[in-house]
Amino acid sequence: MRGSVLNFIAFLLVILTILQLVGQNSLNLPANCETYLLFATLVVLLLLQLDTFLLSKQHVNLRKLAGSYTGMQTELEQLQGKLRDEKMHTTELKARLNKVAVQVEETKQDYAQQLQQAQAKLQRLKNEFAQLEQQAAQQGATELPALQLLSLLQHNGRLIDFVMEDITGIEDQQVVAAARVVHAGCREVLCKYVEIHPLRDEEEGQSIVAPQEEVDRTVEIMGEHDLAATTTATLLHRGWKSHGIHLPTLTADRQQFMLETQVLYPAQAEVRS
Repeated sequence: MRGSVLNFIAFLLVILTILQLVGQNSLNLPANCETYLLFATLVVLLLLQLDTFLLSKQHVNLRKLAGSYTGMQTELEQLQGKLRDEKMHTTELKARLNKVAVQVEETKQDYAQQLQQAQAKLQRLKNEFAQLEQQAAQQGATELPALQLLSLLQHNGRLIDFVMEDITGIEDQQVVAAARVVHAGCREVLCKYVEIHPLRDEEEGQSIVAPQEEVDRTVEIMGEHDLAATTTATLLHRGWKSHGIHLPTLTADRQQFMLETQVLYPAQAEVRS
């Protein structure tokens, strides 16, 4: 806008100067006015040159600003692209994180279920072990007296040695002699630790009224007879009845050793010089 005004003023001054020079003061201007018009025209032209120079510098600055703006716009577009990439990457990471969270939750549920099953199995094993311990204790309670009685019979009367010995080729006198030793020792053990009494008061060879075997099994009827009827029979053996077994008390270590090893009588060895 400013350049257009200066151009217009310069154009008017040039026209006035030309008219004044050509028309020889046809405009009736004062003397020496041509000099002032020329000077004003030169000043306006100089102002026009200065304005043009300033405008060119402004154009250069504007081009620089435009280049900077273009560069900044390019950088902004690049940053926007990177931002979009980061958003996409963030979205992918969120999706993966959600997937991992789901897998972790499923794994936790699976582990919890496995743990529950393992705990239930462990409880069953504990119950079974307790039952086995109880059975072992019961078995030991019933087995220990028998082992202890056999051990006493072997220790005092050599019963196991006598019974397990092959006496096929041994003379009867030797067998009788060994039997006396076994009899004395075993009788001592039974009389000392077991209360044994005859089951029947009648003497052997007497006639007795035997009850029905289905009702009373204290008498074993031999020979042909009616099982459902009362029978008169000859007493062959009075039978035996225990009124109590009073074995010596063993220490806990001895009981455990006997139950675990089942040793009735230890092996014997002699050190010879």
